[in-house]
Amino acid sequence: MKAKILNKKNQFYVTLLISVIIIGLQWLLMRDVKTNGVWEWLLSSLFLFFILPIIVIKFYFKENLSSFHLSFNFGLREILTTLISGGIFIGIFLLLMVKFSWYENFPFSDFYLGDKNVFLFICFLISPLVIFFRQFFFLGFLLKSAEKVVGAWRGVIIFFIFLFLAFFISGKDFSVVVFSLTLFVNIFLAWLVLRTRTVILTSLVAWIISMVIDFTIFYQISLIR
Repeated sequence: MKAKILNKKNQFYVTLLISVIIIGLQWLLMRDVKTNGVWEWLLSSLFLFFILPIIVIKFYFKENLSSFHLSFNFGLREILTTLISGGIFIGIFLLLMVKFSWYENFPFSDFYLGDKNVFLFICFLISPLVIFFRQFFFLGFLLKSAEKVVGAWRGVIIFFIFLFLAFFISGKDFSVVVFSLTLFVNIFLAWLVLRTRTVILTSLVAWIISMVIDFTIFYQISLIR
């Protein structure tokens, strides 16, 4: 039993180290990218947030991916939890976004102003993939490793610390509103993944929230133009 606990602690420390390296590499790869860097964004996210954690889990930890919330083994209860709670949350989020014009605090990306087909391509193909990779990294690899040692909600606190770190080195202009909304959304996503035990369903909710933001901004720009 003692060896098993030590092994979990070692996993946790390795995960923290790898997480710092991954976030740092993402910053290095993306800091000089101009005009969105859509393909760089996708490929760097694929390698750093998905492939690298999988390599660590499979070949160093020697565990199954399902042990880190990457599982399709969910039932009707988890689906209903996601649909009901996710639907209510997204509805409230959209209402607040429009009511208080929070979308104005999000930086306008160049692809909002470009070709409509490019905008749709990013929203429906690139964005869901990147969101899935990031959900697996933050809510699977990182949160689950922390949860094994310090418990679920202390693990969530560690997850927020790394999310905070990723937010501040992302190169984006700081906005209290955007950061607060990011925190608000991820509190819900952390709760949801602890309920459903799969990032597949949380990724779907996160993607829909991202589309709510993107399409609200795109619609407002269309009215101005």
